[in-house]
Amino acid sequence: MPPTVASLHDEETQMDALKKYVKSLKRDLQKHNELREPMSALYQPRTSNAVKAMSNWEKKSQYLLTEIVKYDSYIDSLQAAMSLRLKKRGEKALERALSGPNPDDVPDALYKSPEATIPEDDEPPTPNPSQNMHKRESADTGDDFL
Repeated sequence: MPPTVASLHDEETQMDALKKYVKSLKRDLQKHNELREPMSALYQPRTSNAVKAMSNWEKKSQYLLTEIVKYDSYIDSLQAAMSLRLKKRGEKALERALSGPNPDDVPDALYKSPEATIPEDDEPPTPNPSQNMHKRESADTGDDFL
């Protein structure tokens, strides 16, 4: 069954964890294989207990092999995805460098058509200094009578 929740770890962390897990599975399989002969020596051949023990041993061996293959395929898929992502990032960077600025990287205001701009009127003339004064200031200076 596939996972129902996305991992909280980045790809490199996931890769390290998967590799460690596969390594431990391989160690477990090796230890399990080493126990086959001593286990067989414990039972009389062809007895029901010997058959049951061998069946259990085979089931565990099969399980470990299946897990190793499964997680090795996860690792291969993750490595392929990581290398593809790096390749695409490199291609995009090269493409940007060769083609100049990317419209996605430049603000939209630089690429708007002239029809989308608001026409501006001429600026009004600058008023003379006496018009910038407040009525009280002009009353104090006596400029009202000029």
